Amino acid sequence: MLDLINEMMRAVKSKAYYPALITAVTIPDICSFLSTGSTTGNKARYVKWFNDFVSYRFDGLIDGNIAYDLRCSVLHEGTLEVKSKSFTQFIVVTSKNDISVNHWGIKRGSSEYLFIELNIFCHHIYESVIAWINKVENTKSYQDNYKKFFKKEKLHMPWAEALDVIAVFQ
Repeated sequence: MLDLINEMMRAVKSKAYYPALITAVTIPDICSFLSTGSTTGNKARYVKWFNDFVSYRFDGLIDGNIAYDLRCSVLHEGTLEVKSKSFTQFIVVTSKNDISVNHWGIKRGSSEYLFIELNIFCHHIYESVIAWINKVENTKSYQDNYKKFFKKEKLHMPWAEALDVIAVFQ
């Protein structure tokens, strides 16, 4: 899990914004599965995990339902349209010159936009995962489910020495 969130932050730093955003909106899915092992109730799991570990970092502007809308729009449609009633569209921004501008909402006519500063969004996800791991890493559910999580592995075979492998070996 640490490899995944570290790679998300490397993506942000290298300005690979699409992979950073896709990873950030996927992480609550992964963490909520690792906590519960449940493969049903995806939205409810996602929303609960986000509300428990992340939303307070956004001072009430982004909760689990809004984050889930962003996740669905990005992953399933390649859009930033909002299905909830809170906003009509997400606008993801990145700051130049390493200046952080945080998140804000703007109403213009009948449209309401939620601006999400990607650097901060990813950083909040990163910090939340660290806090979550510290809370759950010794639980049976996490330990059992983490065995199923794909990780960077070494193949101990002469022909595979030059390969980076991402797999699940149990």
